[in-house]
Amino acid sequence: MEKRKHSFNIIDAVVILIVAAAAALVIWRVSDRGDDAGRVALTYVMQTLQSSVDDMIPEEMAANVQPGDGVYDKESGRRIGTVVACDSRPAQYTSDGGTVTEVAGYKTLYITCETSAIDEGGRLTVDGVPVSTGKTYTLMFPNLYCRAECISVETARDGEE
Repeated sequence: MEKRKHSFNIIDAVVILIVAAAAALVIWRVSDRGDDAGRVALTYVMQTLQSSVDDMIPEEMAANVQPGDGVYDKESGRRIGTVVACDSRPAQYTSDGGTVTEVAGYKTLYITCETSAIDEGGRLTVDGVPVSTGKTYTLMFPNLYCRAECISVETARDGEE
């Protein structure tokens, strides 16, 4: 009785590649979304901080944020949106006594951004970065770095207007 040797051939390689690709697809699908996660269109507004002169934007730099600019979270380095509008207003300082005064030479920016986010049961994330009102971010734009607070978040299911 002769024992037949099995040699590795192209069909074996194709079968292994198909099984590996199917396994990778399943793992990617499971890790990409939770059971109750869904994609939503996200519009949010960031207000540059006014807590100190170090956080305020000098007037000559107020025009450095333009529609179409990418918005990056400095902490993670991830893109978290695209600027759709940027409004600048005179910076204001509020004293401990509640007196509000304008700060000459400085502006406060209101930056409106859009992106697609994942809704994880009420927690919105953009590429792993949580986006919520009241949260402070260090933002990077092509021509400006600044600290800002998210003051507004609106969502719609992707495809809805």
